[in-house]
Formats: sequence, structure tokens, C-alpha cells
Amino acid sequence: MLNESETMNLASGDYLAVVRDFAMSKGITPQALLYESQFTIEQLINPPPMINNMMVNRVGFNLYSNLPNPDCDVVEFGLAMPLATHGSLGLAVHSAPDIRSAYDVVVSYFNTRVNSLSIALERKGSNHILSIYLKQGVVTDDPRVLFFFDFATLISIASITQTYLNADDLKTKLRINVNQKEPMGFPHHLLPGAVEVMFDQESLELCIPEEWMGQPLASGNEVFAQAAMDKCQSELLKLSPKDTVTKVRDLVQNSLCDLMSLSQVANELHMSPATLKRRLKARGVTYQSIKDEERFKRAKALIQQCDLSMEEISDQLGFVDASNFTKAFKGWSGVTPKQFQSGQ
Repeated sequence: MLNESETMNLASGDYLAVVRDFAMSKGITPQALLYESQFTIEQLINPPPMINNMMVNRVGFNLYSNLPNPDCDVVEFGLAMPLATHGSLGLAVHSAPDIRSAYDVVVSYFNTRVNSLSIALERKGSNHILSIYLKQGVVTDDPRVLFFFDFATLISIASITQTYLNADDLKTKLRINVNQKEPMGFPHHLLPGAVEVMFDQESLELCIPEEWMGQPLASGNEVFAQAAMDKCQSELLKLSPKDTVTKVRDLVQNSLCDLMSLSQVANELHMSPATLKRRLKARGVTYQSIKDEERFKRAKALIQQCDLSMEEISDQLGFVDASNFTKAFKGWSGVTPKQFQSGQ
């Protein structure tokens, strides 16, 4: 689990893959896409499960800046995000019994995919309004890029909604309101038949007519839906606020016999080594001090078991040999392991 500021900087690696594939389809090179992002080409090829959202934002900016006409290309990008893109959340939506339940799942577990945003669903007259908000305290470098991705997300949600139910008998359409002027050549024709976009509106939002909400999904499956939501809940718990120092301690405790480097720990926490050092320093500790403290605690517990040799204990704690362990232990406690064991 991560602290609040860290959870607001995470996004699913699946979205990096979507950006990569869309960029390739538009002739944008990997070098242009990764420019100043801190991502490696290996991470672009095989994105990790969760990635730093600030780094994703840079890739998003690079995509936006290199598209020939982003105001119109947003439709293609939104349609390029099928249900599978959304991981466990997508599976939970796919298995919901009806549209209302599916949208409730989206609202409940959206943060398992992007933690810097909030999504809300509210009733307004005969429509239900789905809106995406930037969380309080989160800063975006370029509002145009944020708008592009929010618009694309709503297009994706609307397209998926139509795909998984029979909309032929419905008299109304899903409508995406856009708080901007319509760009020249906007490709309305690419949108699914039951989805429309209206410009010059007050807000960017998806309007779902009441008659849609009760429509059953052909793919609804109670057992699968529960399993998928359990997975979403598990992912959400992993992203619950937790202090950085505590998280580092957890990682050290789980790797005492083969201690992780600071860079490896930083990667696990989806941040740079420099950021990790800075956050630990703000709490008055270093990675080395945490390692030493956790090793000392574990060493005392192992010594008190009495049935382990110094060689076995040093091996479990990742030391080269018993001599190095003895020196380290005396440095921590002022006594040798044997003196500690005998209570001297």
C-alpha cells in the first residue's frame, strides 16, 4: 500500500500499452513517444502493472504533440480502448447484470486504473451524468492533454456500453457533451450508431438516458462478476494510503536474505530513486538506516531461538559470512551476538 500522494500518481500499465500501439498506428516513433518521460524502451514493450502517472502524463503529452490532428484523432484513440484495456475493472463491467450495475462498478473501482482522477455518476432529470474529475491536489501540466484523455475515456465507455447490449430498440442515444467548440472535420461518422457528441456544452460529460440504465447485459454472469469485483477490491486495498517508510520496511522485511537495492525498492514503489531518497529524508531516515534496523530486529529474534548457528543466521540475513554478521551486530548493539545471546 502507498501513501495518499503516491496513490494519486499511479496508473495502470495497460494504458501505456494502448498509447504505444496507437502511436505506432499514427507513425509516431518510440523515441518521440518516450522523450523526457524516464520510461525505458523495455518498459514500453512490456509495461509494469502500475506505473508513475507523472511519467505517463509525459508520454501522453508526447502523443498529443505528435498527432497530426489531436482534436479529431481523439475519437480513434477512444475507440482503440476496448474492454480488455481496463483489466479487472473491465471484466467486472462485462459481467454485470445490467447497465446500472456496470456503471456503479466503474464508479466504485475506477481508481484501480487511474488514481489521479475521480469519476462520478449522478441523476439529472431524465439522464444519468458520468463525469471525470482531477483529484484535489493533483496538478496537470497541460489541460489540453488532460482533456484529450478524459474525452477519449468517455468515448471508450460509451462505445463499450453500446457493444454489450442491443441498442436497436432504444429510442435515445448516449450523448457526450463537450465544453469546447467543434473542431473542423470532427469524425462523427466514426462513432458507434447509438453514440453522439455535442459541442459548446457546459461540461465534458457522458449522458446516459434513464431507459438505458435498466437494460440487461447479454454477458452478465453473477459468479464471474463477483470474482472480478473481488479482484478489483483487492487491487484497491493495495492502493490504500500507507506511509512510505512503512512500505519500505515491508519490502526490506520480505527480502532480508537477498536485500533489494534502493533502485529496486523505488521501482516497486513506482517512483525514482531520487524521489524515494527525498521522501525518506523528510521523515528523518535513510534506506540504509531502515535496512540496518530491520536486520538488527530480525537478528535478535534469530539469536534468541538458540538452535541456529551464527553461520545459519548470517546466511538468512544476507551476510557474506558469520564474521561480517558479527561485526555488523556489534556495530548495532555494542555487543557480539554471543554476548547478546547470553544476556551480557
